[in-house]
Amino acid sequence: MFSKLIYLSFSLSLFPHFHTSSTVCSQYSRGVFAIFGLYDKRSVHTLTSFCGALHISLITPSFPTEGESQFTLQLRPSIRGALLSLLDHYDWNKFVFLYDTDRGKYLHLYVMMCPI
Repeated sequence: MFSKLIYLSFSLSLFPHFHTSSTVCSQYSRGVFAIFGLYDKRSVHTLTSFCGALHISLITPSFPTEGESQFTLQLRPSIRGALLSLLDHYDWNKFVFLYDTDRGKYLHLYVMMCPI
């Protein structure tokens, strides 16, 4: 028999920082094991930092972060590995990379720095 799922829903503003800290820490003290939610580039470092410090999983369909976080479960995979494998497999030394976001810019820079 399954126990009833209890959920709480919060909309966090990163400012003031005390409110964010207080909300996350209060959930930790209540026995929360995971946080499900979206983030943007303004909140990603705050959320991943809290989850790492408190050992709480952050489960998100948001775009993958550039760095690796032990407690973040991405529901949408990064394309870095696939792109590098494609370039390596076909031995391409020239390609066109179009992007329109900061994430695309960083991916482009990452690919350019990797020895293939």
